[in-house]
Amino acid sequence: MTAASQNRNRGAAAPNAARQALDSAQVGFWAILVTSVFTNLLLLVSPIFMLQVYDSVIPSQSEETLYALMGIAVALIALLAMLEAARSRILANVGRYVDRELSGQVFGSLFRVRAAYGARPGDAGTQPLRDLDQLRNFLSSNSVLAFFDAPFAPFFIGILWFLHPWLFWMSFIGAIVIFALALIAEVSTRGLFREAGRFGVQANSFSESSLKNAGSLEAMGMLTRLLTRWMNKHDPSVYFSSRAVSRLGAIQGMTKSIRLGLQIGVLGIGAYLAIQPGSTFTAGMMIAGSIIMGRGLAPVEQAIGAWRGAIQARQSYKRLVGLLEDVPKRAEAMELPQPKASLVVRDLVAQPPGTQKPVIRGLSLDVQPGEFMCILGPSGVGKSTLVQCITGVWPVRGGTVRLDNIDVYTWNSGDRGKYLGYLPQSIDLFDGNVAENISRFEEIDSQKVVAAAQQAHCHSLILNLPRGYETALGESGAGLSGGQRQRLGLARAMYNDPVLVVLDEPNSNLDQEGEEALARSILGLKKRNAAVIAVTHNRNLVGIADKLCIMRPDRAIVGPKAVVLEAIKKEQDEATAAKQKQAEADAVGRAAAAQPVRPKTEQMGAPSEDSPGEAEGDAQ
Repeated sequence: MTAASQNRNRGAAAPNAARQALDSAQVGFWAILVTSVFTNLLLLVSPIFMLQVYDSVIPSQSEETLYALMGIAVALIALLAMLEAARSRILANVGRYVDRELSGQVFGSLFRVRAAYGARPGDAGTQPLRDLDQLRNFLSSNSVLAFFDAPFAPFFIGILWFLHPWLFWMSFIGAIVIFALALIAEVSTRGLFREAGRFGVQANSFSESSLKNAGSLEAMGMLTRLLTRWMNKHDPSVYFSSRAVSRLGAIQGMTKSIRLGLQIGVLGIGAYLAIQPGSTFTAGMMIAGSIIMGRGLAPVEQAIGAWRGAIQARQSYKRLVGLLEDVPKRAEAMELPQPKASLVVRDLVAQPPGTQKPVIRGLSLDVQPGEFMCILGPSGVGKSTLVQCITGVWPVRGGTVRLDNIDVYTWNSGDRGKYLGYLPQSIDLFDGNVAENISRFEEIDSQKVVAAAQQAHCHSLILNLPRGYETALGESGAGLSGGQRQRLGLARAMYNDPVLVVLDEPNSNLDQEGEEALARSILGLKKRNAAVIAVTHNRNLVGIADKLCIMRPDRAIVGPKAVVLEAIKKEQDEATAAKQKQAEADAVGRAAAAQPVRPKTEQMGAPSEDSPGEAEGDAQ
């Protein structure tokens, strides 16, 4: 079973965070529904007022009745305004609640996916964060209210029956037509919006990854070609979106026209009924019927207008559900005491996530307090995979990786990070100042920050920056050289005196001075009994190592440096001897092949033509 399927199974066992957040928000939705009952009842104030004015006030010419009706209507409309404001506030609170419940988990899941898998082809980048924004904005918008008001359409249309059945049947048929148009809008635009969203996600992901390397792309003149690739993803998104919006616009226009036509029809029928001899149908009923019919159909029309946002929010919600199922929240583990600097790896079987073939099989090693191990080997043998397993970023397929008998992968990352320092091969510094980056964005303790810089022997380097430790760094440490970023990364790895420090190609960007500082830093770590591991081929670092791990495609040689070097020398001697033996055998073979082959008669002992016997016979 793959890691992704295991994660999905764990996510299925526990409630999905996205579904759980919306379930918890149902209290707010119920409050909106109850409030909607009263707001829709209060919408009858206007038609009732018109009915009374036309049928009571004007015939009786009673000012007192008019003033009383106006006072009651104004009071009820003020109450309606307060209820509408309450509905909007509840919606805003629902959106904020869902965001608060999901933002941390979405960011954490996105972070763990990128840490575990890296930037993969088709990676959505920060799309989950945009999905959360889309969901929150929709839940907070007044567009949602149209879906709460739409169920009251039958109520308003039913009232028309008591005015006159003809008005009811006209409005009923019109409502069915508008509802059918709403279904057509859903069916005809669902696929288009889905395709638009899919291509939009790809275009955004591509643009994000390209912008991270804008300098090198500009230097190599790749902008035009990358623009073409981006347009190949962006144009389909715009195409499908515009087609969907065009269809929605046409349907919305038809809906609006039908509603206006129905209002005219209601007024026409009402006028016809009112002018019939002996009719009890009044002008007030005609006006009230038109207002009530319009109120009954308006929510359906508004829902069609809000349909695009609803579909996009639904797609965003589904993507969030998928993300949180694939990467469920890790259970909070009990905080453990500081471990000893004793790393033990036993029978490790590991592979990069998303692949099926292990690159490490049965590897065992241990690094004890005060020891420094160098990991060497050609590309593709699993050095980076081993580092990711040791630091707890990737899960293992088999075997164990333990720090003082604690499984590093299941250990809470926040607690594990206190005792582990890591310098990745690609140094990523973050938007903040130097001190914040070294302190890993904890509350800054200046003594710890300076101590880490001094242990990394980059204190003077930092003081030479424009504002020292307060120097602001751009994204990825913009403005610093590769060597400066690497030395600051080393200081970050040594912050808070970790018991285990893992360095991946720590000298790749360093000059001679930086390499000397790195060697002194490692010796300092050994002196304070930390366990140190470095992936490197640097002879100076190998020279101060206590243990070596030489990884090969088929096996690894692990042990004290002298033992490993002796084993390597023995292998080389055996290989040299085998080559010499093979060379000698090849030489013998070539010599044998070079000897002339005698004729068959001569090989059988027949006398040659130059033998004395043959000559004597000839003489006879």
